[in-house]
Amino acid sequence: MALGDDLFDTGVGWGFMITIDGIVFSEITQIDGIKVVLDVIELKTNSVTGTYIRKKLPGKMKSGQLTLTRGAIGPPTGTAFKDWMTEVFMGKMSTARKTAVIQVLGYDGIPVAGAVWAAKHCWPSSIEVSNFKAGDTNVMNEKIILEHEGLYFGEAPGEF
Repeated sequence: MALGDDLFDTGVGWGFMITIDGIVFSEITQIDGIKVVLDVIELKTNSVTGTYIRKKLPGKMKSGQLTLTRGAIGPPTGTAFKDWMTEVFMGKMSTARKTAVIQVLGYDGIPVAGAVWAAKHCWPSSIEVSNFKAGDTNVMNEKIILEHEGLYFGEAPGEF
């Protein structure tokens, strides 16, 4: 038996939830960019015997982007991202930086233990609306790009 075979099935019936500064955005249909990346430092030295040694070491965590997709909707949450981006345009970055927490939900809608990512100091840098086409019956979508200063597994360590 492989490690973890008895824990759960993979991927069947999973959902997700995103919370930004305590507000749940249930209308999000897709999240891209969940990626934790570290700088890699290459250390080159010589041993006592003169042998060339090359080691790779972990560096600092890189910042990144999350892309959220949702159906373009009206109030009350329809303007939340536009209002947030207006705050960024006005240069109010001390209040515009927020915490985004992404949780994986089981088939029963209950958060899965340990399947959580926290993005530090998020703010929107782009809001894109899907193309308009005469006679089209597709849903109008919004893509929101959130910049972040680090994506952590579980709750982020220390003070945000």
